[in-house]
Amino acid sequence: MLMLHDGCYEVPYKELATIEHPEATKRWSPIPHHTYVDVIRRNLAEMGYQIKNEQFGVDPEGIKFFGLMEVIGKDMPVLDEGTFNIGLRNCNNHAMSCQLSAGFRVFVCDNMSMSGDMLVRRRHNKHNGLELLEEDVFDAIQIMPHYYNRQANQFTAYQHTKLNEPEAALLAVECAREKVYSPSKVIRILDTFNHPSHEEFEAPSVYNFFQAVTESLKGTNPFELGPKTQKLHHLCDALVA
Repeated sequence: MLMLHDGCYEVPYKELATIEHPEATKRWSPIPHHTYVDVIRRNLAEMGYQIKNEQFGVDPEGIKFFGLMEVIGKDMPVLDEGTFNIGLRNCNNHAMSCQLSAGFRVFVCDNMSMSGDMLVRRRHNKHNGLELLEEDVFDAIQIMPHYYNRQANQFTAYQHTKLNEPEAALLAVECAREKVYSPSKVIRILDTFNHPSHEEFEAPSVYNFFQAVTESLKGTNPFELGPKTQKLHHLCDALVA
């Protein structure tokens, strides 16, 4: 998810090249936002990936940049959990490096929040900065299937781990205790788990409990959703370890 609210606004890819960037100094050479995106686009294409969707945003001065790409490929198909995402950040005033994160649930916000597995952090070095960024992005995209498979296997483990009603009740209470949701939602989540509205969720498993909780979290403040989902994963992982 790309969240722009603090004065930033969405821009199409073609407008990124029109944004001016500061002049380089003796020790610092800013990497233009469109150059960063082009590096990622080119490496994805060369490795056989397609961009299903992309969103970009900048602040009013064009200094800070945020982006999100939905990526698909033969070794990273779309799952029920969604499309694998790449989150992007860049800044042309020394405030932060070029950054890239990846995962099924990546969150990028203009308040500087960012979730996902961080694969790239590259400073705007005067010497070989762009060349080093190219190497970092190449390496990151090469190992993306590892992170995709790890998270896909995590969901598979959830599906294969049975969860009876008493166990679900204990997990629901523990989630409330860890502030994944308010205690008032416990009964509703257990009702959804025990009496799912979709046939594919009828098997009592950790996966179906996870889906019941994520359904209840729809509409949650985006700034809170990432940490809540991470806590939920942590509690579910403990049952399938």
